Amino acid sequence: MEDFDTHFLILHHNAIIRKIGKRYILIRIDHDYSKRNLISLTDDGIRLLDFIKVQRSISEVFKQFDIQSDEQKPYLDYFHFLSKEGYITLWDMQIEGKEFISAIARREWSPNHTPINASIELSPHCNFKCIHCYLSDVKIKNNEMSTSQIKTIIDILADAGMFVLTFTGGEPLLRKDFKEIYIYAKKRGLLVELFTNGFLLNNELLEVFLEYPPLELDISLYGSTDEKYEEITGVKEAFTKVKNNIKQFKEHGINVSLKSTIMSKLADDLDGMFSVAKELGISMRIRFGMIPTVNNVSKTDLQIDAKKAVELYASYSNTYKNDVEILCKNIVDANLHLGKTRYACGMGKCSCFIDYQGKIYPCIETRPLGIGVSIFDEKFEIIWEKFGKYSYEMLKEAEERDYKCLTCKNVSICPSCPAIRERKYGSPLIVKDEDCEYTNVLSDYIINSVAST
Repeated sequence: MEDFDTHFLILHHNAIIRKIGKRYILIRIDHDYSKRNLISLTDDGIRLLDFIKVQRSISEVFKQFDIQSDEQKPYLDYFHFLSKEGYITLWDMQIEGKEFISAIARREWSPNHTPINASIELSPHCNFKCIHCYLSDVKIKNNEMSTSQIKTIIDILADAGMFVLTFTGGEPLLRKDFKEIYIYAKKRGLLVELFTNGFLLNNELLEVFLEYPPLELDISLYGSTDEKYEEITGVKEAFTKVKNNIKQFKEHGINVSLKSTIMSKLADDLDGMFSVAKELGISMRIRFGMIPTVNNVSKTDLQIDAKKAVELYASYSNTYKNDVEILCKNIVDANLHLGKTRYACGMGKCSCFIDYQGKIYPCIETRPLGIGVSIFDEKFEIIWEKFGKYSYEMLKEAEERDYKCLTCKNVSICPSCPAIRERKYGSPLIVKDEDCEYTNVLSDYIINSVAST
């Protein structure tokens, strides 16, 4: 066998490292922004990364750090090795005994109220007129933030330690200054993901994304045919254009994901939609709840009934197996202590939402509650401190008696949102049968399915 040192070189790294809480996070290596390649580093990991910024052979790295190489596996995956040895923690690589960064976020960053990610609504306007849009009944004022105001917000968030930024809308690509805003955020060292319908993606944006890759292009799918797209979005031949755009960007290495809210008018097209996702080589996330509009107008006329929704979820969603494991573990564990922690989201803990006028909220669902404040009127540190106290996770002692979620065996798989209940009923503590229907049906479906196998 030839000496593998002559073939296995660690190349120069173009890296950005951010310290978040007690962790160092490597968020950029040679333009690879995939979530799956975000890694947390120890102090030794930082030393190692600094050492290999120049071209090194594997044996030099092993010698410098007193690492014993496995002679039987000269071409071992380098990052897998580093993770196994405890130098780094990968975002979600399946290595026994090692945790994911997402678990670190839940355990360390959320309880410590560490600002990690923010969403900015660049524009409330959209080129689609979707029948289920939560902004469909809002009279939009023509006072979007200016380019300089958005740059100021990006500076505020970056200085506060944020490292993931989501641009959303409306349709954010409608802004003529999107390219300028996007590049500015990238140059501030932020990981940027983009929520878009994909219709306005073009060659100019592709060139920008190739030079400054997004963390993710998260594209909403509204069917598998032009006819279905027109029924949902009101735009002719939109599916063909969106599909071609997705294919082009993915073929050039851009990280693309797909999601869809499954309403009654899409239920008969799930096979087609998942076939499209498979053809494109992209996994797709689905959800079934119809979110009320900002003015609390219900969209239940588009809602699939709970039984049908659960059947579709079990058949198509890749998170169904997780719910089975979680529910079965909770049922089997007779000593399970539910405690006061109820929700896994980052509302009021490590994330926030900023609307197109510059008002900042703990999350997008708290927007109609009137608790937003202008990010330009108060220091971010003061706003963030207030948000830390506005959390549905911790209940006051006097409220525990009346909050039935605290003793519900299905709470671990429940998507019910306390902010939406507060919007609907005036209090997050009010839980009606309609809020529990889907989860109860899902629980029964899982239990019956497990019992029959």
